[in-house]
Amino acid sequence: MENLREIVKFNIIHETNSEPREQHYHQNLDLLYVLSGSVDVVIDDRVFQLKPEDMVLINSNKRHKFENSGNLLAIRFEIDYYLLSQTVGSTQTLFLCNSVADKNSAYDKLRHQMKEIVKYNYSSSLMDRCYLQSLNYELLHILIANFMVKTDEAKVLFYNNSDKERIGEIQSYIQGHYQSSISLNDLAEQMYLTPAYLSKYIKKKFGMTFMDYLNNVRLFHAVDELIYSNKSLTHIAMDNGFCTSAAFNKSFKKVFNMSPGEYRKSAENNQRCNGPFKDDDEESRQEVISYIDNANANLSELEKNSVVVEVDATKFKPKFIDDVRVINIGNIYMLLQQEAQNQLLELKEKLGITHVRVWNVFARNIFIREDGKSSFHKLDNVLDFLVDNDIKLYMELGQKPTLLMYAPERYINADDKFDELFDYEFYKKLIKDLSIHLINRYGVEEIESWYFEFWNNPKLRMQDEDGQYYKYFDMIYKTLKGFSSDIRVGGPGLVLGYENEISKKVFDIWKKREIQPDFISFSSYQYIAFNDGQFIYGKKSIDRDYVINQVSVVKQEMADAGFEVKAFHLDEWNYTVSNRNIISDSCEHAAYIMKNYIDMAGAVDVMSYWHGLDLYAENYDTNTLLSGDAGLISKDGIKKPSFYAIEFLNRAYSREIQRNSNCMISTNGRGSYSIVCHNFKALSENYINIEEDEIQIKDLEFYLEDSENLNSKYVLYNVQNGDYQIKTYYINQEYGSVQDLWKRLGLSTSMENEEIEFIKQHANPNMEMQQVHVENGQLEIEYVLKPMEIRLVQIKYQYKYE
Repeated sequence: MENLREIVKFNIIHETNSEPREQHYHQNLDLLYVLSGSVDVVIDDRVFQLKPEDMVLINSNKRHKFENSGNLLAIRFEIDYYLLSQTVGSTQTLFLCNSVADKNSAYDKLRHQMKEIVKYNYSSSLMDRCYLQSLNYELLHILIANFMVKTDEAKVLFYNNSDKERIGEIQSYIQGHYQSSISLNDLAEQMYLTPAYLSKYIKKKFGMTFMDYLNNVRLFHAVDELIYSNKSLTHIAMDNGFCTSAAFNKSFKKVFNMSPGEYRKSAENNQRCNGPFKDDDEESRQEVISYIDNANANLSELEKNSVVVEVDATKFKPKFIDDVRVINIGNIYMLLQQEAQNQLLELKEKLGITHVRVWNVFARNIFIREDGKSSFHKLDNVLDFLVDNDIKLYMELGQKPTLLMYAPERYINADDKFDELFDYEFYKKLIKDLSIHLINRYGVEEIESWYFEFWNNPKLRMQDEDGQYYKYFDMIYKTLKGFSSDIRVGGPGLVLGYENEISKKVFDIWKKREIQPDFISFSSYQYIAFNDGQFIYGKKSIDRDYVINQVSVVKQEMADAGFEVKAFHLDEWNYTVSNRNIISDSCEHAAYIMKNYIDMAGAVDVMSYWHGLDLYAENYDTNTLLSGDAGLISKDGIKKPSFYAIEFLNRAYSREIQRNSNCMISTNGRGSYSIVCHNFKALSENYINIEEDEIQIKDLEFYLEDSENLNSKYVLYNVQNGDYQIKTYYINQEYGSVQDLWKRLGLSTSMENEEIEFIKQHANPNMEMQQVHVENGQLEIEYVLKPMEIRLVQIKYQYKYE
């Protein structure tokens, strides 16, 4: 009789003493959640110590063991690999779910869901099995949406990966033919390659031989039949492509360190005892139920769609707004355009921009003449404009490309030679010439107020101790510091959440070097990476707290490595790399910007939004009013909701009283107050599997977690009695949003100047005013924020004539 399959099963682990265990494998996935005590989980050769409220998911057939330190209370969920594969439509899945190594707001959802499953499973009332199954599938839904990548559909971020198509072809062929007798020659013939070349290629890219990879795929399927069928071992071997039972045994022992028969018996024992830990007893159940009840009792009774903020108006911090506010412009020579200059001056005036981040200084045929010598004429035109208007430079000195991104793997680049590295000696002369020219023309004091950054071009191999990046960086550093030690030089612009493995290596390398950066820089684009030991896979993240979580992870990695720098910069940040994502034009994006500026105030030294102007990505496909670019101002000069998000923050007072996930309350210290608030909606799981340039305006809400209003109440205690004037500025889908106004005008693809001017005049924040009288030192204000709405509230005391 075949074993009964359930997609999710769990057991309680309650151990009071440490018991050594051997490393083992199994097909099904393990999700371990610690309630009290601690346990070391060893996966391959890495050790993770789980403490209370930590969790880790162990992927299928990953070598692992548990080393309990005593007094452990935990819950182990076993997820059926076969049924999961059927559910997601892929056998090539990988989960990154490890709260020790990662941060994600979805871990709280998982904790709640696991507690609900245990609670209802042990309920004394008549159990509703359908409801319990729905809870199990909801658990899987959270895991799949937030922590899973299909490795056969994975994105490779930022770099056009020439290997990806070939690797996919190899994987697809083997998955489709593993039950047959196939050879390396068969695959080589299919791909029009020589067997010798293909053999070396597979060894290099997969970390194993062709036959080992083929047998691993065969074993992947054979293991399932071992556990859940009564087939003989010979049948299983033949049905999964092994030529003999002996070949099956040999391959199986090589991977699992036991014979197929021993594995089947072990699986049957685990079926009876629910895994490598002791089965739960009544005492354990009661202890877990008590833990869950106590945890639920401590939860806030506040509804998720309501927030009440109470503050003492007399208690505030001296200042929260940094003196440096940077905006990305991109290619420095874009600022030769009068249109770009005018729009930049608007950003400076309204948003408090102090610095602009630019690159491509050493552009061929602009800075570098055909004879290889430097030409400063056009560069000076740009720099003179910036200096004359008191706008400082954040200058990227590497060969960073200017790309029009449709999606992470699809882009247009006008300069096909952007990735050709400068010869070191030639580049050294460029840096020297540029430095001398800047100092002579603008003076040392001016240059000391700028930032100089050197981007991590992948060809410079920064992750290697002998990588060329450090040679180039040291040369730039010494050259600029030769004029003044106060000139700031940093880098390398690694990608948060995606290049963490590289970051760890960089920290270890850089801390040992004599020359270290004045600031370390990262970019943030709401993507995460999965490393399975052979490849790094990428996917979009829908973590609502992605930026602050990933910065926290990197800072912890820096601390663990003992690597210290003076300042931490986010040199680029946005929710996407795409220049054709309609969410960028929406109120949703404005709420995203406001949320992250509030979250990150004080957490980083510089936060440079990507990017200022839609002119950056203007191209042949921008005939419509809006194109989905991330700029704050459209190509026609229309200010988007994202512009006003930063303007509202700039107009807020600088002395913080309190902030939370939806607002920041501040004061000028003289009886006036401001509130900036938002009703940000996290992206839903529907967003993960669509190409970003394919999202339609009419479908926007389909890609958000919900469309609920947010009821907000703010109570300020210990304010001066008397009359207050309250001005409220807000933007939502009904008022002030250029995208929604355009939508109401039929999304016309060809608009005349009169229509564009009409939209310019009406795509502005709405304003409301009210008078409030305070008698008991307590000022209360209530608002209902619509989905994706942002607000600025200004509260001013009204003095009276005697």
